[in-house]
Amino acid sequence: MKRIPTFDLDAEIAKLAETADIEPATISAQVSEIINKEGKDPFTAIIMWKGRNGFALGTGLNDYFGRVVAKEGVQTKGDGSQVSRVHFAVEDADSREIVFKPASLWNDRITTVGDLLELDKCYTMKASA
Repeated sequence: MKRIPTFDLDAEIAKLAETADIEPATISAQVSEIINKEGKDPFTAIIMWKGRNGFALGTGLNDYFGRVVAKEGVQTKGDGSQVSRVHFAVEDADSREIVFKPASLWNDRITTVGDLLELDKCYTMKASA
């Protein structure tokens, strides 16, 4: 029989919300969806949420210095969330070649971050490898 660790789901959601800078209600709804639609227990649902939202949690990130080469308009997804992408030209640390990296900005990040980024300007950022 599978033994599920005991933990406080609300406290775990609150910690994730603070770390990822996402509203607790949003995380709670996403975790509940994993529990209800995918039939997972709360502990497994939290692990799955962390895996799906690793970027928001800052895992697996590298430091980059890049130039903004394009900005896409805002798109609304089926669940009502909004996304916009910003494309950067960065130097690859290993090969020293110029590579292109997109950054997805979700919901309120579109205005708080995306509106500050100007075309043809350079910025330091963290991004997945």
